[in-house]
Amino acid sequence: MVKRLQVVIVALFALAACQPLALTSTSVNNPLNSGYPVSTSTAPVWIETVSSGISVGMWQHPGWEANTTNGIVLVETLNHASGGLVAYMFVPRLENSALEIAETEHGSYALDVLNAVVANSNQNIHASAPTHFMWDGFDCAYYLLSGSDGVHALVLALTEPQTHQLVVFNVSAASSAAALIRSRLPDLLDGMSINGHTFSAEALDVLPDPLPFPHYNIAATPTPHSD
Repeated sequence: MVKRLQVVIVALFALAACQPLALTSTSVNNPLNSGYPVSTSTAPVWIETVSSGISVGMWQHPGWEANTTNGIVLVETLNHASGGLVAYMFVPRLENSALEIAETEHGSYALDVLNAVVANSNQNIHASAPTHFMWDGFDCAYYLLSGSDGVHALVLALTEPQTHQLVVFNVSAASSAAALIRSRLPDLLDGMSINGHTFSAEALDVLPDPLPFPHYNIAATPTPHSD
């Protein structure tokens, strides 16, 4: 499970080609040796941590493995034929990145950052255009991606209004389990906390159902050629 956790997350963020949002295999150690173990409770367990000075918290549901070394990582450990989900919430240090973020007239920092992320993605992923929405008065945006390795993911960003820092939430799955992302999202994010503000999943009703993940067509990927 630990190897799967590292491979899936590294693949997701490496494909996104966005260093400030990256999580490397060296930054996630064995989740069974740090953070919280696999939940054996029949009820959700509250977990929280501080990421880049921002307090974040989520419910760890039964059958999920958790790690709080760098933000909150949740890995579904139930045995599904198509595999489980991997979720990750963290606060990137964008001030140390080389990402060029252009401020636009719509005034959404979350949307500006995700537009920059998509613009700098590489040919190993296909990403949707980021979409803006409001969640409990918080500025938010999201986009969907499909990778060459079959990973599908939802990338969601929220602007913390007091510090103007971005809180990022990603949830990914193999293409065969991608439909689970939308159906599990309310349970994953209902009750989520950022700097003491508790969010209701009702605002997520604005997201399409099912999620229209972009189609990754390997044949359409450009290949080098000589004249």
